[in-house]
Amino acid sequence: MRPACRRVRHGDARRAARRGSIRLGPRLPSPVPAGSPPSPWPTPVPPAGPRPALRPAPAAARRLPLLCALLPALLLALPPALRPSGAAAAKDYAITALEIDARLAPDGGLEVSETRAFDFDGSFRHVHRTLPLREGVGYDQISVAEGGREYDEAPSGEPGTFRVSRIGDELEIRWHFRARDEARSFTVRYRVRGAVQLRDDAAVLYYQFVGPGWSRSSRSVEVRVHPPAPLPAEEIRQWWHGPLWASSAIDSGGTIVARCRLLPARTFLEARVLYPPALFPGAPAVPGPAREQILAEEARWAEAADRRREGAARAREERRARARAGRLVSLLLGTAGAFAWLLLYQRFGRRLDAAWSPPHGATGEDPGPAFVDYLMHGRQVGGMSLVATILDLARRGFLVVREQKVEERGLLGSQRAGRDHVLEFRRDRRREDAARLRPHEEELLRFLSDELGRGRERLSLTELKGKQRALAAFVPRWRKQVAAEAGELRYFDPDSLRGMSLGIAVGLVMIVLGVGVTILCGPWGLILPAAGTIVCLLSLAMPRRSPGGEHEYRRWSALREALKSAAAGAGPSGDLLARIDANMIYGLVLGVGAKRLRALAAALPAASQSSFPWYAAHGSFSGAGFADGFSSLVATAGASLGGAAGSGGGASDGGGGGGGGAGGGGGGAG
Repeated sequence: MRPACRRVRHGDARRAARRGSIRLGPRLPSPVPAGSPPSPWPTPVPPAGPRPALRPAPAAARRLPLLCALLPALLLALPPALRPSGAAAAKDYAITALEIDARLAPDGGLEVSETRAFDFDGSFRHVHRTLPLREGVGYDQISVAEGGREYDEAPSGEPGTFRVSRIGDELEIRWHFRARDEARSFTVRYRVRGAVQLRDDAAVLYYQFVGPGWSRSSRSVEVRVHPPAPLPAEEIRQWWHGPLWASSAIDSGGTIVARCRLLPARTFLEARVLYPPALFPGAPAVPGPAREQILAEEARWAEAADRRREGAARAREERRARARAGRLVSLLLGTAGAFAWLLLYQRFGRRLDAAWSPPHGATGEDPGPAFVDYLMHGRQVGGMSLVATILDLARRGFLVVREQKVEERGLLGSQRAGRDHVLEFRRDRRREDAARLRPHEEELLRFLSDELGRGRERLSLTELKGKQRALAAFVPRWRKQVAAEAGELRYFDPDSLRGMSLGIAVGLVMIVLGVGVTILCGPWGLILPAAGTIVCLLSLAMPRRSPGGEHEYRRWSALREALKSAAAGAGPSGDLLARIDANMIYGLVLGVGAKRLRALAAALPAASQSSFPWYAAHGSFSGAGFADGFSSLVATAGASLGGAAGSGGGASDGGGGGGGGAGGGGGGAG
């Protein structure tokens, strides 16, 4: 005889939740508002059995807020070695397999054996399983086992015990154990009274074997339903509700076998089976026929499931076709965008050859530290440019930097000697040599003397710390002014700047097209936004220096290396020593590093005092004293201006169940 086989009809969670509220008894039609079309999901005869749901124990729920409030303090009180790390504190579990063996009895009862295989990640102490309590449905003969070991029913909560308790309208089975990072399997057995209803023309089993209360998916599910006595498959009509990909068959003895490769979380799996009434002489009787109505309902549901299945198949095929098209389009557009960028780079980004290499070092016609910073750092003006420009103005006679000793407050109110630096403005020099000032230098002097200094002759650098709001408004504007002035020097090839803009435009077009391809064709379209982002970033490095800019770049690069070598060796000499004051100031924006500049200053001979007429040291001049003073000056200026200029502290180097009623279930581990 040929086994009967049916695909499982997909269940709807809302419909399942509605059915879960129906009591056992004669079928009643679903209420429909007047004038509304009839629902395509008529309410079936409710199945009998457990419909568990996840629910914390009431005592634990009451203690939860208190525990949450005390947990941080408890963790801080623990020794560091005993505090749980993030990895140790996290835990999770998976249900790798579920095997259900259900045997029907002539009195309409159902003996259920559920074996769940858990994979624990972390420490766990219990698992709970809840069964719904409904009129006409009861449970008895409850037991828990692990392997060949039976758990004892006891309220102690000790490992190897379980307890059964009523919580609201549910029966909770909770068993205790100790597990850490291991796989364990548990078997729960119980008997359902009143699982089968005896109608005039059929015995109806409507049971939810897996309910929507489980918060974890089950990777493999197998359900076997045995009749009270062997019978031919032709005498059984069976339907399964749940995922569309589940399947079922009837063997020669009348045992129904249902399998589901992956049962998602919060998804039910249930059966509706019609048996010959003679098999269940002791089942509770419900007057009236049911067979024809059930056949009509299941036929409608099967047609709807087939339509959804066919629609899902068409949608999958369409997605595959779009994915193939998206892959091709993404590869073609990505290749075209990359090729376009390479052409732009060949045209605008290749470095110009500069055959002449000028000597290193500052000269009498230096462009100024801010312009050198703009050149050396790819059209960016850093925060240290502001500090270096102030020192360069002092070197050129527009300021005097005076070092003075101050008392600083230390820990516990102690006093200690410290340094402060005062800027003394030479307004007469500023008026006489105004033509020697670049616009951004004139603006900086105006800001320091008139706005921050309020017309005074002196301004302490420590005062700047209290004027961060004014600095925050001035510094970005000053940087833009420097960049605009430096642009007139044509350090960078204007054509390469246009090439950068074109490259960024190519990248943005790739990103926009990639978003559209991703929406229409799926993940293959993400290739384009990723490639477009790379193109935009590479385009930012496309601007090339002009021949004059390349010459200047090499000159200042040579000075940077000379300063580093002098700091690591015996100190400055020759041309480097001749203009050591300017060279050290430019070293701030060249990235020589605070430690190297301090070592360089410490190696200066005493005769070098004449090189720093703009720096009025406290006391007699010495190399070590000047090194400390210069380092303190840079650190103080950097700290005072750092909040607004971003310079830091100085220079640096770097279903609900388908039929309602009984059955189903949920649970969790903890």
